[in-house]
Amino acid sequence: MTLETRVTQALKIQHPVVQAPMAGGPTTPELVAAVSNAGGLGSLGAAYLSPNTLREQVWEIRRRTEAPFNVNLFVPSPFEADPERIERSDKLLEPYREELGIQAPETPSSFEDSLDDQLEVVLEESVPVFSFTFGVPNEGQLRRLRDAGIITVGTATTVREGLRLEESGVDVIVAQGGEAGGHRGTFLGDFRDALIGTMAIVPQMVDALSVPVIAAGGIMDGRGLAAAIVLGAEAAQMGTAFLACEESGTHPEYPDAVVKQPEAAPGR
Repeated sequence: MTLETRVTQALKIQHPVVQAPMAGGPTTPELVAAVSNAGGLGSLGAAYLSPNTLREQVWEIRRRTEAPFNVNLFVPSPFEADPERIERSDKLLEPYREELGIQAPETPSSFEDSLDDQLEVVLEESVPVFSFTFGVPNEGQLRRLRDAGIITVGTATTVREGLRLEESGVDVIVAQGGEAGGHRGTFLGDFRDALIGTMAIVPQMVDALSVPVIAAGGIMDGRGLAAAIVLGAEAAQMGTAFLACEESGTHPEYPDAVVKQPEAAPGR
């Protein structure tokens, strides 16, 4: 049985399930391809990847699947590196390095990859779906993505952010509740004002927007998906639920910890 929604139609997937794009290693090309081959939308968390590595991983995903998949990047806000804060943080970590026998790292020459350079790969490789968080790409970037026929998916943690994304012409919006694991994508106002539960933010976002909404945050199984659909979402995005997959790039002990933790275990 399949459930067809505007999201499944737009993303050209069979099931209204999106594997969350968890940057830093969990979303391997193997996991992305496995989810896409199963009828959901596999997502590559590519924010920390250099353009060359991003391209190689896109090629590897395409080697493993002909189904649609997603590449996710961060939209960084302007910032300046503060040497004094870096030094203070480094001193706080020193006792842990000594205990674990870890060498002190060199200060990186750059604290972010270039979004423009990463986007060039997305455009050149004609990635089917591009999602982003922590902000909104500029008008020129979004126009190039639309002209290339790439579906855009933005992340909002408040109705205000959802409206900003819709005004920018984004195709689909992820309503990310306060239960979302890892970091959240608040970009308008203080993040503490955006700690709204998933089951509260989804109907608010659905009522305020005309574009389809994907629910995200604390959804682990079919029951959560069903609840999100009842509240008006047209798909669910799940992250932790996929960390226990054998294709996941997490540490070998992590999946076992997820499954044994009653508050996080899928299906419990």
